[in-house]
Amino acid sequence: MSEKCCTFAASKVNEQKKIEIMATYTVNINERTQAGKSLFLYLDSLGVITERLTQRRRAGIDEALDDVRNGRVYQADSVDAMFKQILG
Repeated sequence: MSEKCCTFAASKVNEQKKIEIMATYTVNINERTQAGKSLFLYLDSLGVITERLTQRRRAGIDEALDDVRNGRVYQADSVDAMFKQILG
């Protein structure tokens, strides 16, 4: 499920005491639904989201580049040589 968890703060000014009252909410939003997408975009546009708790998924190209950087790749001169490496 594609859910985003975000923390946002709501504030209100009390006119009698001139005190700002803050509340913090943590909300799980399912972005697969139209309502979830709309809600997240609305909160983001207000600028009230202070922290996103879920990490962004890595794209396939990011994982492949990470494999190359860490040496988790194999090289072969031909298809036959590749199958010999794979199958032994």
